[in-house]
Amino acid sequence: MLVLGASSQVGYFLLPRLLACGARVQAVSRSGTPEFFQSLSAVNWLHPETLPEVLPGTTHLVSAGPLELVPDWVASMCEPELVAAVSSSSVLSKRDSSVPQERALMRAMAAAEQRLLAQSQSRAFSLCVLQPTLIYGCGLDANLSLLARFIERFGFLPIAREAWGKRQPLHAEDLAQALLQLLLQPPVEALVSPLAGGEMLSYRAMAERLFLALKRRPRLMPLPTSALARAVDAAARFGMAPVGSGAMVYRQREDMIFDDRLARNFLQLQPRTFDPQAADFQPPKAVPGVSA
Repeated sequence: MLVLGASSQVGYFLLPRLLACGARVQAVSRSGTPEFFQSLSAVNWLHPETLPEVLPGTTHLVSAGPLELVPDWVASMCEPELVAAVSSSSVLSKRDSSVPQERALMRAMAAAEQRLLAQSQSRAFSLCVLQPTLIYGCGLDANLSLLARFIERFGFLPIAREAWGKRQPLHAEDLAQALLQLLLQPPVEALVSPLAGGEMLSYRAMAERLFLALKRRPRLMPLPTSALARAVDAAARFGMAPVGSGAMVYRQREDMIFDDRLARNFLQLQPRTFDPQAADFQPPKAVPGVSA
């Protein structure tokens, strides 16, 4: 089994599960074994340049990394049996984003999904592409963990005055469990489906729970949406916020809700409600050793 994106937040929870099930895991990393995986001696860590040598004998590919790279790896596999990959619900919600970089990324991701579907049909392998919502869980995400760090540093959080848009945060461990379930019961036909967290709540309520997770009294600073968006865009120009953050402020008033009954029913999975703990936003700890 080849695992792409093994050092991601999803990979952090996925690799120990794969080993515990007896999988022979080959994980891809440009920078060697991540510090938190030093005890996983059973994993064969590979540099991307060595992949052509191992792909011919690989039957299963699981990707928690950039989806745009997956079709090329699949094309190099001789006889793929199952491909399970993580996309994003943003493919559905940001296709018409006002930020050119986001639109381009969503187009590339959607094209990768279509290419994988075509490959699965022409080569007759099982395929599942999950489109998760807002992921958190071990401090490696660039969304909720950034907000948590801002709260820890300044003790308050500015949000849009109209931050009533609904969200469905998904824990990375639940997404890893979903990928494992796919390996245990691969679909007969291709499956592309959103996967959301177990609770729907407003952006404001979600932000308040970040304070509670950090054992702090919620101190939100509601600001006019346009003013906050301009301030965040200015911070982005100085490298203090991600590109497109102003558009993210406007999206605080929009619902990001997805029907994931197809994936849940197939996987018999019930993701947890949003009850985060401080550890969900801190750097990942070393995982205990697991042997295949």
